[in-house]
Amino acid sequence: MPFHDITELPPGFCNPETTLESELSTSNRIQITELLHRIYLCEDSRDYEALKQILVDDYINEHPLFGKHESASSFIVFCQMMLCEKQQLKRQKINNY
Repeated sequence: MPFHDITELPPGFCNPETTLESELSTSNRIQITELLHRIYLCEDSRDYEALKQILVDDYINEHPLFGKHESASSFIVFCQMMLCEKQQLKRQKINNY
């Protein structure tokens, strides 16, 4: 069963119409997963210098609840503001530092 059929996310959050026509290679899937984990670890540890090194200048983050950020610096400022409001917010619950 596809993920978008079983998720409880808001409608439009997971759009199956935006999927790729061909599947990604296993190597590409692993690289994407590792990159996301590095970004989440940077957020969890509040390591914004490391986050700057990971993200490209024209990084775009578009989220249906939190809006669109069209640069790495905009996204980092957003993370800093969100994490100041929610000090206990962690993406990866096992990130205990």
